[in-house]
Amino acid sequence: MKDCPKFHPLKLRSAPKRLQAVVAIGKNTSRRGLAPYELERLFSHMLPGYTVAREASGRPIVLGSSLQISLSHADGVTALALAPFPVGVDVECVDPDFDILDIDPALFGEQDFRVLQTCDVSSRRDCFYRLWTLKEANLKLRGRNLLTDTLPSISGARDTSTAWITSTSGRYCVGAVGSGPLNLSPRPVLGPPADRAGS
Repeated sequence: MKDCPKFHPLKLRSAPKRLQAVVAIGKNTSRRGLAPYELERLFSHMLPGYTVAREASGRPIVLGSSLQISLSHADGVTALALAPFPVGVDVECVDPDFDILDIDPALFGEQDFRVLQTCDVSSRRDCFYRLWTLKEANLKLRGRNLLTDTLPSISGARDTSTAWITSTSGRYCVGAVGSGPLNLSPRPVLGPPADRAGS
């Protein structure tokens, strides 16, 4: 039997109870997202008895259910969010060498870029990834993407929530948003997968 991905439920503070999010870390951390059999295990874990398909646009849907889902992939990891209302999720691998202030302010958004400039240097990287994942999650919430749409402004928004996960294979940031009343929350930090029970 192939190794199972490790599932990490994310606790999104102030999020509606019906919004669930999980990060699944696969065996191959150089692969973008989970392997197909690992993705099937994620769906079975989070949506037992349901089938996940894709619309023509590529957006995932749960067949025979009013549940809404969103997926995001990064190296060796997939994030999934689900709720009975529209939801968006994004996961990014944190690059410790990326110069945060090198990003184009017009792309990132002038208001959010000013937030980065005024952040304490020690927390700037966390702030950048927190904002970036929330921006992408907001695009997905609206059925849009980075190829055709501008990143939304996030600073001061009260309808978003974030969670972070640390693993032995790297550090990931996850942003999740829903149409329910969410509040921007501090980032909870989870220990390495070896320290937590995986499924």
